[in-house]
Amino acid sequence: AYNEWAYEYTQENTERLYFGGLLPMQNPEFAVEEVYRLAGRGCRLALIRPMDAFGNFPIQPRYEPVWNALEDTGLVYGMHPFPAIGLPRPPGYSEQYSAGELIRRTIATSDLRHTFMGNVQNFQAEASLWVTMVLMSGFFERHPKINAAVFEASSTWISFLVDECDKAYKLHRNDRQMPPLK
Repeated sequence: AYNEWAYEYTQENTERLYFGGLLPMQNPEFAVEEVYRLAGRGCRLALIRPMDAFGNFPIQPRYEPVWNALEDTGLVYGMHPFPAIGLPRPPGYSEQYSAGELIRRTIATSDLRHTFMGNVQNFQAEASLWVTMVLMSGFFERHPKINAAVFEASSTWISFLVDECDKAYKLHRNDRQMPPLK
């Protein structure tokens, strides 16, 4: 429904407005269908949370068809953090927590209620965990045609994080149990 609304909204001025579609990552097969449907509508961007509604991070093998579809269509993979705090867990939810959820739990249990912690740090934590996972897992080696963007998480932390990933890889590349990174 959101994707339809966003498409219709941008039809007011297609020279100036374009939409980013949301992908239902809890169902990779449907997400693939939605990628192709969105691309057919002129969409340029597919927004995805760092983890799906079941607590799964999208670098898991079950999501490979989604990444293949994004490469095939050229849609940008837009990671948008969204710490889903206090929502009921669906059946089948894995006991993983996003970085944002862990920060929210810390705020709640330590009484550190502060705008920076709640509105800024949790978004940056989710985004930095996602960046680390896609860089260090070999995601971009498996999907070299994907263009990715991080939304609503500032950017001051990213150069530090990329440097740290590079250092860690150089120090530990001989111990990796995964294919080499470029």
